[in-house]
Amino acid sequence: MTGEFLTRFDADMELSVTRSDSGIIVAEFISDGRRPPTMTPAIFDSMRALADEAAGNPPAGIIFTGPEGGDFQAGVDLEHMTDVASREEAYESSRAIQLLFQRFTDLPCPVVAAIEGRCIGGGTELALACDARIAADTPATTLTLPEILLGIIPGFGGTQRLPRLIGQQHALNMILTGGPIPARQAFEQGLIDRLVEPAMLREEAVQMVLDLGEGRRARLSPLSRPGLTDRMLEKTRRGRRMVRERYQRVVRRKTGGHHPAPESAIQAVGLSADRIPLAEGLEREAGMLADLIAGDVHPHLLRLLRCRQAMRRPRGKNTEGGAPVDLTADLTLPEELRASLRNRMRSTAPDDLPSPSRIVPAIKVPGGYGLLRRLPLAVPPVTIEVAWVESDSPDLFQDLARRFVVEAGGSPVYCRNPESSPGLSLITTYLLEGERLAAEGWSTEQIDEILEKWGMVKGPHALSLSLGEVWGDAWGQVVKSSGGAWKSPDEARNSSGPDPDPLTESGMTVNTGKEAEERLIEEVVSALLLTVSRNWESVDDPVEESWSILDVFVLGGPSFRGGVIGAARNMGPERIRERLLEMQQRYGDDYAPHPLNRSGPFSSIPGD
Repeated sequence: MTGEFLTRFDADMELSVTRSDSGIIVAEFISDGRRPPTMTPAIFDSMRALADEAAGNPPAGIIFTGPEGGDFQAGVDLEHMTDVASREEAYESSRAIQLLFQRFTDLPCPVVAAIEGRCIGGGTELALACDARIAADTPATTLTLPEILLGIIPGFGGTQRLPRLIGQQHALNMILTGGPIPARQAFEQGLIDRLVEPAMLREEAVQMVLDLGEGRRARLSPLSRPGLTDRMLEKTRRGRRMVRERYQRVVRRKTGGHHPAPESAIQAVGLSADRIPLAEGLEREAGMLADLIAGDVHPHLLRLLRCRQAMRRPRGKNTEGGAPVDLTADLTLPEELRASLRNRMRSTAPDDLPSPSRIVPAIKVPGGYGLLRRLPLAVPPVTIEVAWVESDSPDLFQDLARRFVVEAGGSPVYCRNPESSPGLSLITTYLLEGERLAAEGWSTEQIDEILEKWGMVKGPHALSLSLGEVWGDAWGQVVKSSGGAWKSPDEARNSSGPDPDPLTESGMTVNTGKEAEERLIEEVVSALLLTVSRNWESVDDPVEESWSILDVFVLGGPSFRGGVIGAARNMGPERIRERLLEMQQRYGDDYAPHPLNRSGPFSSIPGD
């Protein structure tokens, strides 16, 4: 098609649209060179202009594609997701994009998605709305519907179109895991119609448009025939219901009923699998999405994702425009350091957990040294604690650390110096809360069971056993560096006079009943929040420093609830204050409610 393009129109250069003299329109998502294309209001305006063009001057076909050699689409820009302020706005936004995609489905000409690289979220939903999909046969080409990881469901038609295309079971696996599906697997399931060499993608996409226009099928080879059991589970109403009930049991066991998005996804997919009319299914999907966006879980998970992304940004700043700059761009990273860290991160055996005697060797940087260490219980992608020592350029060290930690497959966490470790401070608080609860009469098994059932990876006593005695010195240093604010229950009783009987004062019987278990969880959350609040003041800009990611890694609480801050918001400020005052009365002023920073994630949890 080179040299055949006659017309071109753009909107903010985010979508390039060309029409050849053969009548085929190619709509290419444009990358800014630093990030893959994302779906923004400007993109949707461009697509509306394209739909108007196609309706007024019908083409021979339309091909959606991404930049050559790049990613097809990275989905909705997170910056724009935070702009949705109400349920009504979320519903209207979902419906508007559903109807936009439907306009391309309804065109009398073939519409094809030519996919190379990553195809994420809204990009996948656009591809589902096309008549056919062709993909580059490379390991980098994947399709993903990751919305469940943000506490929502695909809301641009994904829950309705995907089951109709690949069946209920494959659709539920893809939507409930939120993970990428490789192009070859997508081809085997029927999500992709043709696989081609990357260099031939656009040429073969044109051929696919011509084939569809002449009445030939998009798929050249038939799908493999499923077995009898799979046919029964897909083709009969009873079989489909059995599948959904099985998925619901798994979801409820995993989330404890605290994560509404998976159950909404199962319900939405079930509507499609049972062949509800598409138009009605889309409306109901938009309503479910709006309910989730207006709920408590989604905002917390969206914030946590943004924190993860912030951790991967360079620390340096361009002096002119202020854009992020990697201060280590011209440095060669020592392969032995990278290999050593990579080996440590890939091992998750308990006896391989880092200890003061097994810290990754210090890294020499201009002006000083720095240290890296893996946080306890971290599993891939691993969280690494970064501490800089006597460095005149901490940003340079942090850029160096961030760079090879990310290259080795981990996620860096920054703290200001090795003496003040927010990660170890959270661990210490968690372990001491386990001791406090044991002193009140709970058995260690009960404490661990309740907190693990709630969402912790390990209870405090199980965590203590897995860490081993070598971490004792590190915990002691954290306690000392905090001015001795945290004491063991025995120390607290000795320093504050006779210990009142908490069972008598509270009027409840410990170790039995749902109310007692909820109280235990709320006390642990309140104590962790108190530690978060005290440490928050030790950094200049918690979000920019990526400090708040510590709220996510195993001790901060179940990620599907948004960690400590999300759980605290669900409790509400009055309940938090009530729990802290009760513990202050029993164990002293170490539990006195701390004034919380009014900005950032604490804005809705006032302190004193």
